[in-house]
Amino acid sequence: MKKLLSVAEAVRRAAYVFEMNVSEKEVLALGASAGLCGGDTCGLVLDDLQEKRAGFLYEWRGFAHAAVFNALMEHSPGVTVLEYLRGTVDMMKSLGYSEATALGFVDTAFKAYSDAFINRDAAQCPAIFFDRFLGIPLEKVDKHSAAVLSGTMAMLTAACLDVFEKYDYLTE
Repeated sequence: MKKLLSVAEAVRRAAYVFEMNVSEKEVLALGASAGLCGGDTCGLVLDDLQEKRAGFLYEWRGFAHAAVFNALMEHSPGVTVLEYLRGTVDMMKSLGYSEATALGFVDTAFKAYSDAFINRDAAQCPAIFFDRFLGIPLEKVDKHSAAVLSGTMAMLTAACLDVFEKYDYLTE
């Protein structure tokens, strides 16, 4: 028998899953292992490197938020999804973003990836990422970078679906 979660419990669980997958240290390690935002990235000067790291974090967080959203859409009632989304600005502010940036996140990074999930086209997420982050199409991205990022995106998507499949949900 599956554990039954209230809306509040499900939202807390979803926020936890998001937080566990967006910490700066781990996300930047992913970026470095993909050759996208490490210390030797394309000879970038320090200011450019800091900007590249911030961009990578922002995009990854957009994808991760959409992956959790997707899993909730698949397995929980609409009220849970809505309550999770209502917390977006606060979650982003807790990661150090300004109110304006947190509000903009909903219409930029999150929207780009959530649209792919809503359209049942999650396979487009790596192409969306590289287009938004580097401004280049996926087919022009270094194969190693594309493989690392694409594989990690697929694993996170599957893990989120697995987490939320294990529960039944109350609607109040």
